[in-house]
Amino acid sequence: MKTPLRVLIVNDSRDDVELILRELRRGSYEPVFELVETAAAMKTMLEKHEWDIVLADHSMPFFSSSEALMQLQLCGQDIPFIIVSDSKGEDIAVSSTKAGAHSYIMKDKLERLVPAIERELIEMGERRKCRRAEGFSRKNETRLANAQRIARLGNWEWDIVKNECYWSDEVYRIYGFAPQSFRPTYEAFLNIVHDDDREFVKKSVHDALHERKPYHIDCRVVLPDDSVRIVHEQAEVVFDKSGRAIQMNGIVQDITERKQFEKELRVLNESLERHVANRTAAQMKLNEELQMEIKERKRMEKALYHSEEQYRLLFESNPHPMWIYDLETLSFLAVNDAAIHHYGYSREEFLSMTIRDVCFFEDILPFLDCVSKVTDGFHTAGILRHRKKDGSIMYVETNSHTITFAGRHAGIVLVTDVTERTWMEEKMKHLAFHDNLTSLPNRILFNNRLTQALAHARQMNEMLAVMFLDLDRFKIINDALGHTIGDQLLCEVADRLKSCAGEGDTVARFAGDKFTLFMAGITQEDYVTNIACKILDAFKQTWIIRDHEFYITASVGIAVYPSHGDSTETLLRNANAAMYYAKKQGRNTYQFYTEAMHARSFEKMRMEYNLRRALEREEFAVYYQPLVNVNTGQVVGMEALVRWWHPERGLVLPEEFLPMSENTRLIVFIDELVLYTVCEQCKAWQDAGHQPLSVAVNISTHTFQQSNLVEMVLSVLQKTGLDPQFLGLEITESIAMQDMETIVSKLEQLSSLGIQISIDDFGTGFSSLYYLKKFPIHKLKISQHFVNGITTDQNDKIIVSSVIALAQSLKFKVVAEGVENEEQLVFLKQRQCDEMQGFLFCKPLPAEAFEKMVRHVNPVCDTQ
Repeated sequence: MKTPLRVLIVNDSRDDVELILRELRRGSYEPVFELVETAAAMKTMLEKHEWDIVLADHSMPFFSSSEALMQLQLCGQDIPFIIVSDSKGEDIAVSSTKAGAHSYIMKDKLERLVPAIERELIEMGERRKCRRAEGFSRKNETRLANAQRIARLGNWEWDIVKNECYWSDEVYRIYGFAPQSFRPTYEAFLNIVHDDDREFVKKSVHDALHERKPYHIDCRVVLPDDSVRIVHEQAEVVFDKSGRAIQMNGIVQDITERKQFEKELRVLNESLERHVANRTAAQMKLNEELQMEIKERKRMEKALYHSEEQYRLLFESNPHPMWIYDLETLSFLAVNDAAIHHYGYSREEFLSMTIRDVCFFEDILPFLDCVSKVTDGFHTAGILRHRKKDGSIMYVETNSHTITFAGRHAGIVLVTDVTERTWMEEKMKHLAFHDNLTSLPNRILFNNRLTQALAHARQMNEMLAVMFLDLDRFKIINDALGHTIGDQLLCEVADRLKSCAGEGDTVARFAGDKFTLFMAGITQEDYVTNIACKILDAFKQTWIIRDHEFYITASVGIAVYPSHGDSTETLLRNANAAMYYAKKQGRNTYQFYTEAMHARSFEKMRMEYNLRRALEREEFAVYYQPLVNVNTGQVVGMEALVRWWHPERGLVLPEEFLPMSENTRLIVFIDELVLYTVCEQCKAWQDAGHQPLSVAVNISTHTFQQSNLVEMVLSVLQKTGLDPQFLGLEITESIAMQDMETIVSKLEQLSSLGIQISIDDFGTGFSSLYYLKKFPIHKLKISQHFVNGITTDQNDKIIVSSVIALAQSLKFKVVAEGVENEEQLVFLKQRQCDEMQGFLFCKPLPAEAFEKMVRHVNPVCDTQ
């Protein structure tokens, strides 16, 4: 059976084609072929079909083998290319082979064609296998690097003979360095090791090399920022035939968190063991006491049943109060010394009294009912209240039994003082439902009371209002004066709130610096408004705590039943939403809930969800707007601008989603994504032969605050291969509100790499000439808010002219944003502004459109 062979034949002679096909069939092939005579036809066939081999004549009237070979190379396909020609000459064959032809066959020796095809098909198969193997190798290397990064585990090699070391990227990161930032050595590793551990590490290495001991150690290392980390080192030594150590291969893993966790776990375990031991000992002691008491009670019962004389003996000697009383008159007939001691009455006073004199009225019937049920042995009543002679209350448990005493039907009572235990139970109950700091009801009790009040309001068809109050800027006081002052302030806030609330209203501390209040049985909203105003007025008074005098305000949100909700959860949620709206209105005010607030809250939640999903689904795109030289009209750079392609809404502009991304700090991930995308695209343009252009990327305040900002930027540049001189970073003036020393350090590190630093929207934020002096700035960008008015507003003209003059004096370049008409262009050129951007020249474009614009439309305007 013949082998199918897909052949693309480049020839203008039908006779030659027939000879070639006949030779292929003779060689056990069944050729499927197409014949082309021009470059266009060949390109079409290469794009539409897959081919096993290309056979080309050397020279034709309108085409040649060299042109066909070039066409094949342009399409990027690896297909054997064999020239079949009657043109003789070694020079032709050699030049064709150098150009990329795989073989050169003379037409008078076509018997060599089939062996040549078989050879080239085999070699093509081997080449493809090699490429697949290389692809698998690169994927495995990438997977290994990812695995090491995730596990915080790196591998290293040390050629002992040459004293050369290799570290994986993760080893550099573990030791606090940028990957491949320097050539590692054994001495460099020792310098990283903590001073106290260095000799131990040296000895461990020596023992592994010379005594063949296992190399498994934990040691401390000191990072460039002086932080100390704990690492685990493990290695194997390679020896030559003479037994000399020649290489050491190992791994290093950052185990700092694991060690810290183990330490905390040990401390917790020791504490738990001590706690269990103490509780066990206490429980055993309590059990022993209880067993002794039970044993004593049983013995007493037995003795009482045995004889009245023994009853009397046990009665008098019992450490707990005991008394005997007449079941008919309730008069005391006898008391022991313990009763006299506990109650404070003398024996004579006791014998002139009845149990009504020591028992609360509400507790007498339960006590007598318990006694009436006694049939055999002692019967225990619940906890009762007894009154001492001094008027104090004692909580007791009573065990009663009926006896015959001096010929009377009587009851004998054993009293156990449980006052302390009862108070402790009450205290625990109070703590479970009250705030420990302010003693106000906590969230649980507040919700319970509110639920009950709502049920009553429904039944009685009444109104009910819920207030949600949050202190404004309380964190500043905590940070500045400490939590002790903050706690005292919260207590005073609780007192003022209670003084503002009406009788029957419930004030609670909901959480942190948040308080709640509900008012039941109200008839109109004016009452709620008055209470809210009363609270805000109370907060206007000066707060003085430990010689600290300060002012603090509150924001209040209000939800009213039934207008704003009919459940505890709904009213609290809506009151909370109204409170946050009050904060947005400037704080120190109150707001009633509206449906629009819920819609805004829901929209914010939805926007945050969509933003997170957009990051996962790679829905963000980068657009580019050119920076134009004022004098030449040439494109000299570009600004990268992020856009969001929503699957349902389409293009979403930055002003819709950037504020939410700032609030949720998702902007950090968006900034890093944009930076990587921009650097990768610019490098691709440069590799394709386009004119190198610098690109400016906006960096948000949250991203700039990241401690690893410089490392992140450097990592992106290394991964993409972009030269730092073509990257610019735009920061806003709000960054100047951070720690000045940290800002300057980061900017200087970035500037030292060759990165251009620009101040964006200069003049719209916290403008300060001081940071212009301190920061390593290269450009000032004038906000379009000023540029828009330079032809109509005298103030804008003065501001823009002054900024340009200031920048020129400080040797900064000036960029005008939002240039939209010729009058603005003329004004800026007259003031010698350096660069411009705006719709006058070009709107932001996707990468492909921007590339075409720069290639075909440059300069983009006539500035002459």
